[in-house]
Amino acid sequence: MTEWHPTRGGWVRAIDMPPSPSVLRQLRAAGLDVRVIDSPEGYKLFLTGVPEHYAAQAQLFIDRSLSAGADENPAQQPGGGHPPSSGTLIQGVYPATFFLIAALVLIHIWLSLGFSDISAWMIVDPRWWPDLELDQRLDALSELLRSGRLFNLLSPALIHFSSSHLAMNLIALYVLGGPLERALGPVRFVASCVMLALLSNLAQALAGPFSFGGFSGVNYGLLGMVWVLRTSAKADLFARIPPAMIYFSIIFALAGAVGLTDAMGLNMADTAHFSGLLAGVVLGWAVREKKGAKGPE
Repeated sequence: MTEWHPTRGGWVRAIDMPPSPSVLRQLRAAGLDVRVIDSPEGYKLFLTGVPEHYAAQAQLFIDRSLSAGADENPAQQPGGGHPPSSGTLIQGVYPATFFLIAALVLIHIWLSLGFSDISAWMIVDPRWWPDLELDQRLDALSELLRSGRLFNLLSPALIHFSSSHLAMNLIALYVLGGPLERALGPVRFVASCVMLALLSNLAQALAGPFSFGGFSGVNYGLLGMVWVLRTSAKADLFARIPPAMIYFSIIFALAGAVGLTDAMGLNMADTAHFSGLLAGVVLGWAVREKKGAKGPE
């Protein structure tokens, strides 16, 4: 049996013929991101997006799938191995996404039970700094920095004003976060979320008012990253994200940017959404340009 070899961004093995579409569907249904490469040396199968500790199990499952064909379940063959649990959130392949979801839920419960005042989590307490002109908002942000309360630059992204508000953001985080975490790794994924939170919070604070909150600015940033990376060598990781979700969200952000949501009577942090989307596009472009996002040579 042909051996697997490590390559930039994953593992590769030679194959005589490309797998049938049904075999590829079977592999992708098991949470494995595989692509066929037609190289001068012949056909090759490229595996990416699987954590290193699952690599051997994933490779065995692929080998058995190629041998058995699409009509058999390789996991049921003697010694055939089982598909790795790389496609599920709860089993820990997406630890950063799971941590963020759990943190948002716990913070919402904490605030709902009255253990902390939600105004203290906003970038500036709107009770002391109500709707202001731009120069006054800049003064309020300067006072925030001088006081050393840097956590308030991040904390508005962590609060939600209702359970439905939280639920919508958790769904978006689950759909977008898993594939991005696989593409970037947990550390770079969390760093991206922090950067998007800071940028979208600051943009909304400058636009005013200060009474805003929610993870949607970050989610729009993640959406921007996905939009860009769908055209990269890591496109397979994002194949399961519904295109309609991407396009509808982008149109909605643009509608907010030109004031249509205000005209419809929707009280939303439109500046946070649009600035998060733009920041995500820039971050996605930066990731795509890095060598690690270009796949095998």
